Amino acid sequence: FPLSFMKPSKIPTYTDIIVATSTVPGFVSIRDKEHGSWFIQDLCYVLMNNAHNMPLQKLINKVSARLMERESSDGCKQSMEYKVSY
Repeated sequence: FPLSFMKPSKIPTYTDIIVATSTVPGFVSIRDKEHGSWFIQDLCYVLMNNAHNMPLQKLINKVSARLMERESSDGCKQSMEYKVSY
């Protein structure tokens, strides 16, 4: 129903949000030319296999764990970041 009865200052701007980024500031995401970025590959895999029985924050943690296991042919690794707003 309409929120017109609420004062604008009482409505939270950002709540119940999870923002996940493929890497931390100052670094680049590693991308496979055929399969795309590691982050998206792992995100899709985790969601396809676990979304039906796992809360979103645990899914994101699982994506992070998978991403940290990867290593490029020249020894580079990648770490993602996420923020939660309640």
